[in-house]
Amino acid sequence: MRAKLIEIAGEEDQMLSSMADHMKLKFQKYWEEEGNLNYLLFIAVILDPRYKLQYLKFCLDILYGPYEGKELAEKIESTLDELFCWYIKTVNASSSNRGSNQAPIHISVDEEDEENPWDMLASQFEQHMEEIESEPNDSELTSYLAEKREKRAKEFDILEYWKMSSNKYPVLSLLAKDVLAIPASTVPSESAFSTGGRIIDPLRCSLSTSTVEALICAQSWLHTSHTKVSAREAAEEVQTYEEIREEFLSKDRTDNQHCIDLTELEA
Repeated sequence: MRAKLIEIAGEEDQMLSSMADHMKLKFQKYWEEEGNLNYLLFIAVILDPRYKLQYLKFCLDILYGPYEGKELAEKIESTLDELFCWYIKTVNASSSNRGSNQAPIHISVDEEDEENPWDMLASQFEQHMEEIESEPNDSELTSYLAEKREKRAKEFDILEYWKMSSNKYPVLSLLAKDVLAIPASTVPSESAFSTGGRIIDPLRCSLSTSTVEALICAQSWLHTSHTKVSAREAAEEVQTYEEIREEFLSKDRTDNQHCIDLTELEA
């Protein structure tokens, strides 16, 4: 996008050049000033097994240059390390809480060592160290980054990948699912509010909630539908629905009034 904006800004067409300059200002607001950068966007790229850290460094070098790109990549990697450590502490804390009511782990001791407490303690220590030293030294994050990248494919499902890798990377998979679930843009939510503002205006502020919901849903269906639907027909159907609803409510109020009148007559 940055390269395309630079290309269009250099065009001879003054209108296109001016538009590209204005768009570059918006682009620079979020991507040129480090204080406005959201590191989670970069971390999401690292957590994509098709790209990882190598792709991020490659893009940052192109966007910011070798020196600034390398410096920014180190900051992002450090942020990911801190985030991963926080997840480890959270998982360990929840595991310790679950295991607080469990019986202590039994360490087997040879009968010969039971007679000598020092030998028994040394035997327990040796067994304890064997268990610790048998664990891998590299963290999940280090192992993930060191692994070969997945091949790029159009049908690749990243959430399915992390679901299948949850046994191999139990903590990192939790981090990935949380990060990748964050919307990358505020456009959908802002668009929803904009749609509501176009429907409920000062001239149509008395629409019922069900009618507003029907209008918003109908508009969304019209945009996503593959079949051509007449907007006029859709509006007429909504109006018919509103008339039926008002008729039903009116009848309901009339029935309630009759009940009240009968109650007064009986009294």
